[in-house]
Amino acid sequence: MNERIRQLAEKANIEFTYDPTETPVRAFAECWEDELEKFAQLIVQECGVALSPMLRDMISRGQAYDLIKQHFGVEE
Repeated sequence: MNERIRQLAEKANIEFTYDPTETPVRAFAECWEDELEKFAQLIVQECGVALSPMLRDMISRGQAYDLIKQHFGVEE
């Protein structure tokens, strides 16, 4: 699993268990609906951060971030 995705999942309080008998190792996630929603919001926020340098010249950074949040229905 991508390390940044793992960090975001842990920030949203999603717990992982692993099955080391499988190759590749399989991860199982256990979470509540609100934790899953928080995880999705964190990913959308990361998209805003990742896109901001590219969008700086096109539209203001705040507008780009707001458009992404609006598209996914994320409220802060």
